[in-house]
Amino acid sequence: MKNYILLFWISLIACTGFSQDAQRDRLKALRVAFITEKLALTAAEAEKFWPIYNRYDDKIFQLRNVDLLRLKREARNDFSTLSDEEANKMLDKLEDIEQQLFLERKALVVNLRKVIPAKKVILLKSVEDDFNRELLERLKERREKRLRGN
Repeated sequence: MKNYILLFWISLIACTGFSQDAQRDRLKALRVAFITEKLALTAAEAEKFWPIYNRYDDKIFQLRNVDLLRLKREARNDFSTLSDEEANKMLDKLEDIEQQLFLERKALVVNLRKVIPAKKVILLKSVEDDFNRELLERLKERREKRLRGN
């Protein structure tokens, strides 16, 4: 039953037009419910887990959706006039962002090992992938339904 409720909420979010911040907040709420259920976090574990995970998620969001997106936009806009020196600087920035992403994930694991069992830390990556897969499925269904005219 919980899975059906979760899928309903994912579908609802995918089907309605919210502002990006509101949509991100709703997706975060869905992710919280999904991860909490799939990891079977106790109340005590969840209380310690979520502040760590939320800090990680905010940093990752900043790196991927602000820093990396800005860099990609720069490269796309200036590509025809980009010198080798500028291209090398962009590649250095890209490497720095990728390194920061790796270090954030590593820090997440280190910090989570202190508050939840190692098995749950290992399971987290799979659960995150499952959540993203479910979300993409709902978006795909929505797009197909819109294209069919229903």
